Amino acid sequence: MIRDFNSAWGDKVTWEGNKFSATYEFDVNSAWKKDDLKVVAFLNKHSTKSRIDNRIENVAGKNLVQNSTFIEGVSSTDNAVEVARYNAAGQRISGKQKGLNIVKLSNGKTLKVMVK
Repeated sequence: MIRDFNSAWGDKVTWEGNKFSATYEFDVNSAWKKDDLKVVAFLNKHSTKSRIDNRIENVAGKNLVQNSTFIEGVSSTDNAVEVARYNAAGQRISGKQKGLNIVKLSNGKTLKVMVK
């Protein structure tokens, strides 16, 4: 359940080399069970031109405990390049094809992309 957030699509990331940092503060409601709280950070690709060109690139979470000061390990696929693409039947395709495309990236990640 979303308890607190900064905006619908988040804040633009300003990279410093291959790293970035951001600081957010929020009040913890006294009725919340603090031992069950988690802070989640995610990087997403947001396109205002195409609704289907929006996706979560990576995510990391951390239990919220007293004196918790940071989340580490969220990264982006921005430097990764496509190395292979497959259709839903698992057949390799040479480019975008209508329907579900499975895209393998050079960083070892795989994305499921719906092409209209």
